[in-house]
Formats: sequence, C-alpha cells, structure tokens
Amino acid sequence: MMVRSMEMKLMAARQQAQGLVARGAWAEVRALWLRELAGMPDSGDIMVELSYVESHAGGYRKALEWAERASGHLPVTEEGRLGLIRRLHTFNLSSALHATAQGFLTDRGASPTVLAECGRCLSLAGDFAMARRCIDAAIQHGQASEAISLLHAQLLVQEGASQEAEDIFEGLLARNPANAQAWWLLARLKSHTAERNHIARILSALQVAGDDPHRAALLARALHKEADDVGDRALAWSALELMCRAKRRVEHYDPSEERRLLQRLLDFPLDAISAAADQGAVPIFIVGMHRSGTTLLEQMLAASPQLSALGELSDFPAALRYAADCHARDIVDANVLDRLIERRQVDVGSIYLGKVAWRLDGVRFFTDKQPGNYRVLGLICRALPQARVLHMVRHPLEVCFSNLREIFNGINAFSYDQATLADHYLAYRKLMAHWHRMFPGRILDVNYSDLVADPEGSLRRVSAFCGMQYVPEMADPRNSRRKAVATASTVQVRQRVIDQRVPKWKAYEPHLQPLMKALWEGGCALVP
Repeated sequence: MMVRSMEMKLMAARQQAQGLVARGAWAEVRALWLRELAGMPDSGDIMVELSYVESHAGGYRKALEWAERASGHLPVTEEGRLGLIRRLHTFNLSSALHATAQGFLTDRGASPTVLAECGRCLSLAGDFAMARRCIDAAIQHGQASEAISLLHAQLLVQEGASQEAEDIFEGLLARNPANAQAWWLLARLKSHTAERNHIARILSALQVAGDDPHRAALLARALHKEADDVGDRALAWSALELMCRAKRRVEHYDPSEERRLLQRLLDFPLDAISAAADQGAVPIFIVGMHRSGTTLLEQMLAASPQLSALGELSDFPAALRYAADCHARDIVDANVLDRLIERRQVDVGSIYLGKVAWRLDGVRFFTDKQPGNYRVLGLICRALPQARVLHMVRHPLEVCFSNLREIFNGINAFSYDQATLADHYLAYRKLMAHWHRMFPGRILDVNYSDLVADPEGSLRRVSAFCGMQYVPEMADPRNSRRKAVATASTVQVRQRVIDQRVPKWKAYEPHLQPLMKALWEGGCALVP
C-alpha cells in the first residue's frame, strides 16, 4: 500500500514537472523535485529526476552525485528504474551499475524490461558476466521479446557461441522477416557462399523497409556483407552506397567543427593536467583509427596471466568530464578542454585510476582499448606517467575502407562519405604525429601488417615496451584468456591470425577514387 501511494505521488509530480519543462522553467522543476524529496527523502525516483535536471543545467558533478545517491535507494517505478540504469551508464559509474543490477536481480518485482536494460548497459560497460545474468533473468520472467532475444544473441556472439546466436537470429527472422537488426547481426556471424546465403531474403526485407533510414542502413550493410562474401561486387557496392546514404540522413557531421577541435587539441597547454602518483597499476592504452586492429592486439595480449584485458572503456573520457564538470558529446570537446584549462593542474589520472580499480582483480597491467583515446593521448601521457601507449597503424586505404563499410552507433559520423573520411584520417595522422613529438618514446606504433605477418616478433616487441614477460600463447588470439569480446571484430578475433595478401579494398578500387585522390593529395603513400 505504501509503495502504491508513493507511485501515485510520483506520477502527479512527474505530470507537473512535464508542464514546467514544456515552458523551459528548469529552476522551478528543480525546486519541485527538491520539495518532493523533503517529503520522501529516500526516494531513488526523485534522485534520478534531480540528476536529469542538473544535467540539463550543465552540472556534470551534481548530476552524477544524484545518480550515485539514487543507486543506494532503488527507485520503485519502472520509469525511475530505467532512468537510474541509463544515468549510471551515462556517467560511466560501472561499479554502481553492477551493484544496482545485483539489487534488481534479487528483487522479484524487477520487470524483464528493467533487467534487459541492465544487461544492455552492462554489456556496453564491458561487464559481460553480470550482463548475461540480467538477460538470463529477463528471459526467465516469461516469453522473451524481440529486443531481449536480440540482446541475448549479441551476448552469445560476444562469448563466442555463434551457433546458438545464429539459431536465435533465425528464429526471430522466421517470425519477423523485416527485423533489420537481426539481419545485420546474422550476416556478420560467418562467411557466406553462393549456395548458402540470405541475399534474396534481405532484398525482400529492403523492399518493405520503406523510408526508414535506420532499417535501410542495417539491411544494406547485411546485404553488402553477404554479396561481398559470394563475390558479387556490383551488388555489394550498390548496397554499401545505400547504407552510406541512409546513415548520412541520420548522422550529423560538421567537418569545420572537427577541424576546430583538432586545432584546440594541438594548442592545448598540457601543464593544465597534473601527473598522478604511481599507484602500482600500469594502464596499457591501445589506440588508433577504428578497424585498425586494436581488438586483435588486445586479444593477443590477453593470453598473458600478468594482464587484465578490459576492452573499450570510457573511463578516461569520463574522468575528463568529471574534472571539467561538464558533459561532452564525444571522447572530448572544446567545452571540456576550456574547463580543464580554467581549473589548472587537474589530477585526471587519479580520477581515472579510481574508476577502473574495481575491475583489476589484483593484476598490475591492464588494457584500455578505446581507439578514440588517440585524441587525448597527450592528456593521458601527462596524467599517467606510468602508462604505456600502443598505437595501431594500418594501411590508409585498408583502414579507411574498413571504416566506410562499417555501421557505428552514435560515433564516427564522418565515415559514411569518402571525402569526410579522408579528411578525418588526415587529421588523425596529424594529431598522432603531434603526440609523438610531444612525448618521444612514450608511444609505440604497432603495424597491423607486421602483427599478422609475424605475430611472435610483434608481440615480443610490444611486451618489452610494456615491461611485461612475453609468453608464446600471445602469438595466437585463440589463446586469449578473456571470455567475451564486444567490438565489430568479435567474430574475427576468435580465429587464427590471417595474413590477407589481397586487401579488401582492392576489389572496389574503381569506386574508391575520391578517397584515394584525397589521401594521396594529403601525403599518404598508397602503395600496399
């Protein structure tokens, strides 16, 4: 009865708050929720609402603190619980998210929707074991929805259980042949042949996709993958063009904004960041363009018993935002840089090490494989003197074409057009050259072609640079000690290293002339 009464009060307050939000009266919204909290001081629902209010007001730390407080007082409403999960993920409060999920697992009233959202966010945070527990519990609550089944299958793929995942995808598509995400994920699972493929079925799904660019992009990517597998280059290219057109409709990209950010990074006074004291742990940052081989390198290093492979963390960007007390749309933005300069001598390194400590299990070395951290490498080197940096380098056309044919979620909006892709790649090269000049000897370039041609030699050099002992198991990614991988390369990195003599882009060379011309004019040597 008490819970029901609280739910009714919260519903009435939310309706009132919505009216104030519609008028833009955010100060009154804050005052409303603070009054409600005075009457219900243990309400996690209200704390979540206050977190959203402070985010809108630009107060990163205040919003984070309200989210942390809410995690100690689990909301009673579905809306509040979903909001809490998303807030904890937004602020990269992975330890609190883990504990909150544990609380929902022991609460028989937690709905499948709440448990599934826990699973989704935990997977994004790299907490795969707890994510699997949440998805399993959501399924046990009753018939799994399409969304829950997709999450379940994605976790299976990350764990290497491709056949089980394929069975789920096929089951979903038997019930709903227009499920674009299922087609996209299914196409990635394996190579297809002229005798065994889904091309005709994907084409049929495209015909009913209508004007929805999100569905069209996923279906076109699936079609490109399978057509490329069977050698139908004309169909594969037309599908790739369709995918890129659809993504450009929904992904905002401003090249001038990126150029301004590049200059801000080149000009950033690194003395605004202080050096953290050595706390024993040695971060190994693996950076580079997406699709450059960062996942493969981490998978190989993960064979070492000295190291914990943590995957694509967001902890360093989150530490920058906390230090600057403001949000950012990407790894970093101009607003964060300005605030760091204003505050001077910010100890970002200690904030970062505090965020990752719960993951380390007593090991000394750990990898942070967030490719986009290349943008803030100077800040990393300044903040963490003990850190090692491994920079994956791949042939310009190989890495650019691999980006062109990939679907990214909310990042890399530059990658769906050859001109903007080339501009981004050239800016990336310029910034990396700058970091090498600023921190000579701190960054080791690891060439992708060397890694696949001579895995042992490459890993011996990497191990020596990192101060780790080389073990023979590192030369084969199938020896990795980690159980789950959550990147676009999750299927490939579970296989032996393959040195492809003919790069993928070669079959599409006639279509890639704009990209090739821009890279060549930008100073890139394009001879493989």
